[in-house]
Amino acid sequence: VDWVSKPFCGFDLSALHGPLLQKALAEPAIRTVKTEELFAEPKSIFTLDLTTLKVEELSHLHTQTTVKCVADGTLHAYVLWFDVYFPGKDALVCLSTAPWHPETHWKQSVVWFGKEAPAVAGLNLGVEVYLRQNERNKRRYDISLEISDAWHAEEGVGAEAGAQSSEG
Repeated sequence: VDWVSKPFCGFDLSALHGPLLQKALAEPAIRTVKTEELFAEPKSIFTLDLTTLKVEELSHLHTQTTVKCVADGTLHAYVLWFDVYFPGKDALVCLSTAPWHPETHWKQSVVWFGKEAPAVAGLNLGVEVYLRQNERNKRRYDISLEISDAWHAEEGVGAEAGAQSSEG
């Protein structure tokens, strides 16, 4: 969205910056995230055994957890990825889409907060994640998340990244 801050063919497009930025932040971005962009310890939020799982159990997933910030900086988003383990000849084989593994076409899902928050090493963040299968496209999930303890204490609020969809 940075392009709207510069004149284009003599036109000042800066008035479009706010609305375009809000539109861009309303949906997760599917992109490659660098390990150094992560400010919290990775944590598994769902473990699913696909050999025993029923299809209807995938329609709605919910979890609450905490993650610990490992560096100072600014938080912009919550990053999701997956690991899948397959039985191999002698051991399990892992297909990982984590940022520190070789890139795959799945990349990572970046769920934007809509506002920035300070990250302070040692800070524990409360995270509540809701995944609901999209009604129109069962391969997509609508993602809602709430983060607490990340914003200025005097504001007394967390962040909610509203209903967002991501290919899954």
